[in-house]
Amino acid sequence: MSDIYIKLKKHFSEFELDMEFVAQEGQLISIIGPSGCGKSTTLALITGLLPLDEGQIMIRDIDLTTLPVNEREIAMVFQDYTLYPHLKVKDNIAYPLKIRKVKKITRYQEATRLLDLVGLSGFEERKVESLSGGECQRIALARALASKPKILLLDEPLSALDAKLRGYLRDEIKRIHDETGITMIYVTHDQEEALSISDKIIVLNKGRIEMIGTGEEIYNHPSSLFSATFMGEGNLLDINEFTTLPTNFKGPLFFRPEDATIVENEELPIPELLDYTLVKDIEIKRVEFRGTHFIIKAKKGNTNLLISSTYKPSKKVVSIFIQLRNLREFLN
Repeated sequence: MSDIYIKLKKHFSEFELDMEFVAQEGQLISIIGPSGCGKSTTLALITGLLPLDEGQIMIRDIDLTTLPVNEREIAMVFQDYTLYPHLKVKDNIAYPLKIRKVKKITRYQEATRLLDLVGLSGFEERKVESLSGGECQRIALARALASKPKILLLDEPLSALDAKLRGYLRDEIKRIHDETGITMIYVTHDQEEALSISDKIIVLNKGRIEMIGTGEEIYNHPSSLFSATFMGEGNLLDINEFTTLPTNFKGPLFFRPEDATIVENEELPIPELLDYTLVKDIEIKRVEFRGTHFIIKAKKGNTNLLISSTYKPSKKVVSIFIQLRNLREFLN
């Protein structure tokens, strides 16, 4: 597989976007971060909709940096679909091919093929106004694929949909990616989306890359406190709150809700093979049942904690034990 090299720099009055990364062709890469961090701006710079101040975009050793938008062979799917309301479904999908002067019979054949790919066979003659939000998004995806782009960009394509439909279409996007082998760059603010479909995730913060890695790497071995707290729930406690710790720990310690085990009776033995530490006098404030587990909302002093438990505690004040290997220290 060939490398895709992207280096982007753009100055704005409120912040500067400055990022550089390398991807492999055929990967699905998610860019995730809070609102205003530069996610959508990144896509606009890659397409050429916004000009770069500095940087370079290389695909298969071809420099796209100075090419106009229509010559970059990059397609984009927006969250608001941007379908043409006066055109039928088949004409919406075939429109990129019409611009390229592809024969009508050929572009309609391609529209039919793509409708099958996105699971909407038989929708050729439908009017856009008759479609649901999820159907519109799949039509927009099919239209983007019609131009056979080298990279497909998706800008929060599921954010306007309800939770159940988001989950379904997320799986569909992953299936379509796997079947076509197309390189996708997927912008989202949803951690579950990014973790479930991505080959690689870029965590973006104020126009800078905090971390690049697989979902497992970012969740289990975050390189910064921002990456740790943005990609999933977590707790941060001062080292003085732990009963015993190795001397190599110097600063606050981070752990996931599932890393803590509730202890209601401290006289019960904890397995000696576990290298662990205790946190005592945790006050339970609320218990929420989530089907497969309970989420415990608690406090240690003035610090809020989230703890995942397989059972509902009977006491209001408990201890937790945490294996040392599950603690992360972030000094900066």
